[in-house]
Amino acid sequence: MRRLAALIAAIACVLLLTSCSLISGLLGSSDDRVGQVVRDTMAHIIEAINDRDAAALRAMFTDYARAEYSAEIDEGVAHLLSLFPNGDVIWEDDGEPAGGGSGSIEHGKESWLGGTSDVVSSAGKKYTLSFSVFTRNTIDPENVGVFRISLNPWTESGVSGAELASCGSIGTDPRKGAPPGVFISDSGEKSHERAVAIVDALNAHDAAALKSMFTEYARTTYSAQIDQGLTYLLSLFPDGEVTLGGAPGGSAVCQRIMGDTRTVLLPTYYTVRSGGVDYRLFFADFIENTIDPTNVGIYAMGATRAAECGRCGREADLNTWADDFYVGASTRPGVFIDQNDKADAQMERIAGALNNHDAAALKRLFSRDVRDKSPDLDKGVDYLLSLFPKGGITWIQDPAEINPVDSGSYIKSGKLTEWLHGTYKLSAAGNDYWLYFSSVTVDEGNPDGVGLDRLGATPWVKNRSTDGMSGRSEQFYDWVNVTITESVDHNRVIFLPR
Repeated sequence: MRRLAALIAAIACVLLLTSCSLISGLLGSSDDRVGQVVRDTMAHIIEAINDRDAAALRAMFTDYARAEYSAEIDEGVAHLLSLFPNGDVIWEDDGEPAGGGSGSIEHGKESWLGGTSDVVSSAGKKYTLSFSVFTRNTIDPENVGVFRISLNPWTESGVSGAELASCGSIGTDPRKGAPPGVFISDSGEKSHERAVAIVDALNAHDAAALKSMFTEYARTTYSAQIDQGLTYLLSLFPDGEVTLGGAPGGSAVCQRIMGDTRTVLLPTYYTVRSGGVDYRLFFADFIENTIDPTNVGIYAMGATRAAECGRCGREADLNTWADDFYVGASTRPGVFIDQNDKADAQMERIAGALNNHDAAALKRLFSRDVRDKSPDLDKGVDYLLSLFPKGGITWIQDPAEINPVDSGSYIKSGKLTEWLHGTYKLSAAGNDYWLYFSSVTVDEGNPDGVGLDRLGATPWVKNRSTDGMSGRSEQFYDWVNVTITESVDHNRVIFLPR
């Protein structure tokens, strides 16, 4: 059962919860030392567990982790050692460099984050032991050493809730990502009652019951967003008949201790079934919070169709979204809405306006800022409508694109902005077209910026490179791939061929 590390990217970016930044690669690339340090660190962790040496485990952590998260590390180490009272953990060490890593270089200084995820065994039980370690850090010298250790029950499928859940992603800047510590997952004992209550509310199509589970802060501050998200969540299960099943559920157990107060958050996954289809259900539940009493209860919730791999396809989008919820995170509470469904809903509105030749409806899809400031909006809308004189449009996500839908967000001056891009293949009157749109779905700093900020179409081409196009297709390619910035170029919001 040696090395899940055969898939370096999966280990470095998912299982170890590291976000690859600037430089990332396989062993033998930018820093050969990372693999050897990772292998040696695993050996030292196993040795300390078997020696029941809490001091040795604690000493492996970075100075920053020990100083800022001392109580959390002490509790985590004690819990870890309590699981192996006989000190009989077996790790099949082949002596070769292990794992993968990611690095960052800034002004001649560098930070290297390595890690691995291996199967270990004790008393006939198998576990997945993962860790992240800063092997070198001249950017932040207080962060050299182990940053996180995680232990999960091992399953053949790899998609139990305890294996999927995490306490957030770690990047090469340790002070900006998820916190350090020792994290022992829970196999459903702490979360089962809440999961049953959610399933009951899904079956009853009871949005009010679901909303009441959210924290006071979430309900009062983000009420409309939660309502919108719950409408989407319930739409995934129109006939109810949701049951718990498939892979067992479970949680990561994330906590913050400040003096006599503490916060305990359970990012949790369960596999549920409805209509013969498996779904992955996620929720983040503050089960204790004396640091912030207004945040007790559900903070985030979502579901999507389950993928066999557990971390691919549309489920990967849910995993990425869920990784943002951890103790101390500033991520807004809410309900997951799949980016593909968001994009398809926008495409449905665009197609409806095109089919009806409704210029006014098409312009209303644009943000108020675009409608007020774009000099060519009317001319561009007329051109777009001219491509579809008889309507009758059908559409699919663009098969010529690896990722036809993309979305993201950023926070500036404390205000959240979310964006969405979609690329589609349209068919009408025997002809095919390539359509692209970009929209802002949330803009807390400027509500007038919400809506489409770019829209255009041209006859469809499969080969998306300047070598394979000319004329309008090449112009459209250049227009789609213009560098995106935070500010809208009101002269380029709608495609007009030259």
